[in-house]
Amino acid sequence: FFNVFSLHACNFLTGSCWSLIDYNSITNILHEREHKGDTMDNELVSVLGIVVPVDWDDNGVPLATAILGQNKNEYYVEQDERGAELLAVVTREVEVRGVIKKAGQGQKVIKVKSYDLKVGDEQCIIE
Repeated sequence: FFNVFSLHACNFLTGSCWSLIDYNSITNILHEREHKGDTMDNELVSVLGIVVPVDWDDNGVPLATAILGQNKNEYYVEQDERGAELLAVVTREVEVRGVIKKAGQGQKVIKVKSYDLKVGDEQCIIE
């Protein structure tokens, strides 16, 4: 059984919503599941969306992010070295390529392999 703190937040200007969760719990669960083989199909997928903060330190500095995708799908970013890079592009549009895993109560977590930072009509590929 998995118990995780969850809080929903909404942007009233755009009408979009996302969940805030305890990332320490999710990271521990993912680590345990990797060793048990309890992941999705390990297929590399591409997710287009906005990088949003989902966890902050006491000073309001983001510690963890998620990708708020089309149709309000949310993908929590695994906070390894590559995933932590997205902390620098909060509120920017990205296309992330990675492997999606399920954690806790059905939350989707993406392990980032590479991403494209969308800059107007151009893009910057980070691999």
